[in-house]
Amino acid sequence: MTIRDSEIDHVKFWFDKNTDNGFILGFYETSLRDIINTHLKEGNCFFDLGAHWGYFTLIAAKKVGYKGKVCSFEPMPMNFNRLQTNVNKNHLQQVELFELAISNKNGSVHFSNSSDSFANTYLGTNKSDSLEVKTKSLDYLVFNESLPNPDFIKIDVEGAELDVLLGSTQILQTHRPLLHLSTHEIHRDGVDEKCVRLLKENGYNVQLIASKMEGLIKDYFCKPLSGKV
Repeated sequence: MTIRDSEIDHVKFWFDKNTDNGFILGFYETSLRDIINTHLKEGNCFFDLGAHWGYFTLIAAKKVGYKGKVCSFEPMPMNFNRLQTNVNKNHLQQVELFELAISNKNGSVHFSNSSDSFANTYLGTNKSDSLEVKTKSLDYLVFNESLPNPDFIKIDVEGAELDVLLGSTQILQTHRPLLHLSTHEIHRDGVDEKCVRLLKENGYNVQLIASKMEGLIKDYFCKPLSGKV
C-alpha cells in the first residue's frame, strides 16, 4: 500500500491486518517525524535502532537522499523481513539493513518472542519463550567495521537503551550526533534515570518531548552542548 503522507507521499509500505493505520495515514509518532524533518539534512547519516518495519527508515532515506546513508537495525526476524520488503519495494540504495540488536558488547541477548510485533521486549537473559538475537555495539561497528559516523541516531529498543548508550560512548564523545531516545521503564526499572544521567555526563542537553503509559515510556530529543568531550 502507498503511504498517504505529504512528507513521504508515494512511498510503498507493507500493509496487513496488523499494520498500524498511523503508518499509512501519516499520524504515527508525529513529534519524532517532525524532529527528523527539521534536523536531518541531505547527505547526512541516520542510524535507526529498533527499525521495526522501517517507517522512520523510509522517512530518513528521503531526507538524506542518495548522497546520504541510513543504517537500520532490527533483531526480530518477522520485523526484519518486513523492513527488508519495504526497503526493497522502494529501491532505497542508500539504506543498509542489519539483523541484529545494538548493545554494549558483541555477542547475543534474549528478547521475548510474542506474535505481536510491537510487544517484543528486551529480556537480557534466557527465558522459556525468548528468542536469542545477535548483538554488536555501535562503537565497534563504526570504529572496527567501518560504518560511517552517524549524524542522527534514533533509539527505540524496548529496554536495551542503556546498553546501547554504553556501547556508543566513543561516538557520543567524538562525533556528537543528535539523538532521539525512547526509554522503557516499563521493561527495565531505573533505565530512564540512568540514560539521562549518562547523556548529561557526556555533554548532552536532554529535552523531554513526550511521556506515555503514565511515564513508563519517555521520549527525549538530545543535542550536544559543544564539540568533542
